[in-house]
Order: sequence, then structure tokens, then C-alpha cells
Amino acid sequence: MRYREPFTVYPRRLPSGRIVFYYQTYDENGRRTAPRSTGQTSKGAARRECFKMMRTDSLIPAKGENQFFSDYAKGWWDWDTCEYLAYRRTRRRITRSYADTAALNLRKHILPYFGKKRLKEINVYQIERWMVSLQEKGYMNAAINSCLGFFRVMLGFAVHKGD
Repeated sequence: MRYREPFTVYPRRLPSGRIVFYYQTYDENGRRTAPRSTGQTSKGAARRECFKMMRTDSLIPAKGENQFFSDYAKGWWDWDTCEYLAYRRTRRRITRSYADTAALNLRKHILPYFGKKRLKEINVYQIERWMVSLQEKGYMNAAINSCLGFFRVMLGFAVHKGD
């Protein structure tokens, strides 16, 4: 089997014309992570920077790695504190009743099922099982799809932020 280094360094030309070296690592499943800048302008300096980060165990940032969904969901759908609602209000009109309905769905349906799960461990199969459990409780498909829509917004924004 071929040896693979824990990171890959490559150049990227910025809009200013300057060349900066970026690196990519691999997650626990062997998939490449998002590229990150080393801030260096030569390949040797970039590799030294990556090895230095490896020694301090900061090559792969642990942003949100052990975060529970309940911790991530704190403040969500609150009109004054929710980062997503502030983002949406800058782009289009959004009503308080939408936020209130989403908060109710979060408290009543989403948090009881996903609250104790880690954010990075939520997958498609678990979401499908959750939807089946709601159906078994007697909820109509329209209500389930509404809950799914609010949950999808939350997870999509987590991906958007890099959590």
C-alpha cells in the first residue's frame, strides 16, 4: 500500500495576483477536508508550517467536532440572537411568525430526538428514522415535511459556517 502524507500542500493564486500555499488534510473516514491557507508564499515554508501545526496537534481544527446538537441549537430561531435570522433579514423579508413556528418545531420535535447527538454524527439515516418516528406518532406528512424544512435550514447553515 502506498504511503500518503497527512496533508497536501498546493499553490493558489489570489485575486490580487499573489500566490499563497494552501493545505488539505484527511478526516477519520479518509476524505479530504476543506482547504486552509498556510499564509506562506513558498512551498518549503508552507510544509514547515504544516509540520509545526502537526506537532501542536492543530493541523485539523476541532471546530464543532464534539459539539452536541442541543448546544448548537441554543439561541436558534430567537428573533434577537439567531445569526441565521439576522443573515436572512439582510437578504429578504422574514416574519416573526416564521421564527416562532420554527422555534416551536425545534423545541417540540427536533431537540427531543437529536439534542443528545453530536452535530457531526447526524446522518441521513438518522433523519429518516426521525421522520418515521414522527409518522408513527400520528403526524401528517405536511407537518413532518415542515419540521424537516426547519431542520434542514439549521443543518445547512451549520455546513455554511463550517461547523
